[in-house]
Amino acid sequence: MKALRLLSLPLFALSISAFATTYTFDESGGSLNLVHSLKFGGALQLTGSKIVSISGPTLHMTASSGERLGVLKLTGAQLLTSTTAGSKAGGSITDTYIYGPGSISIANSLKGSSSIPHGIVFNGTFSTETLTVTDDYSQELNAKGKPINVFDGRTWELAGELVGKMYTGQSLSGTFTISRVGHDPATGTTNLAATPEPGTLLLLATGLLGIAGLVRSRFR
Repeated sequence: MKALRLLSLPLFALSISAFATTYTFDESGGSLNLVHSLKFGGALQLTGSKIVSISGPTLHMTASSGERLGVLKLTGAQLLTSTTAGSKAGGSITDTYIYGPGSISIANSLKGSSSIPHGIVFNGTFSTETLTVTDDYSQELNAKGKPINVFDGRTWELAGELVGKMYTGQSLSGTFTISRVGHDPATGTTNLAATPEPGTLLLLATGLLGIAGLVRSRFR
């Protein structure tokens, strides 16, 4: 049994290391090309979104007030379908837009003072993404005492799944979510996790089979 425990410990560590590498990028601001995309069905683009914090296995960085660590860009997503729900009288109208494949890049703008290289840090693609736009309304009485619907503000959220590679060549996959409420700056988070290589998975599977064989022989 002691041999079994000793064998299982490194395999457990291997399984943890295969899945534990994660990176989180927090974004702020940016301009989403809403008008062109929603009205004409063109390519959706997000530009100028600032990276304000980065955390990962060996790096933890936070930008000073008014500064940025890098930028995030989304390009090339074409509008596929759209649906509308709600009404002005009901208080809100929500439009949901599904976009097709596109690309995403994260770049580091710091030079010489960072543990990651200057330039492109992550390059990836996504198969689909969803944009949800909600317009809120309230009812007021006009000068003649009749109720009218008044626009109160817009909220939007852009979300999708992505795959790509870090500057180290490591394969990563994850999600991104960027949203904006009213006139506040947009905020978002991109979470990326290591995609285990086939060789790592094969090694893990082989080790697990070895444990199973050892347990079987011990019971015999």
